[in-house]
Amino acid sequence: MTGGGAYGQDPQLRAGLKARGTGYALTVACSTRVWVDQGRTLVLADTVAECLPATAWQRQSAGPGAKGPRHYDWARIHIGAGT
Repeated sequence: MTGGGAYGQDPQLRAGLKARGTGYALTVACSTRVWVDQGRTLVLADTVAECLPATAWQRQSAGPGAKGPRHYDWARIHIGAGT
C-alpha cells in the first residue's frame, strides 16, 4: 500500500497494516517517531534518513508535474509500527 502524508501520520493505520502483514510506503513528517531494530528502538524519521548510506538512496520519477519532471530520492528500510 502507498499513501501520502495524511495516511502516514495515522499511527493506527500503520499499526493495522503491520498487524495484517501488509507492506506499505507512506509519507511521514521528519518528526514522526518510527521503530527500527526489529521494533526495539524508537527514533525520529529524519534521524533514520540521515544515518542511511548514500548507496541506500535511489532517485525515482514520480511522473511529470505541472512544473516539469518530479523526481524523489527513495530508500527502503524495514521499520515497525510506532507512534
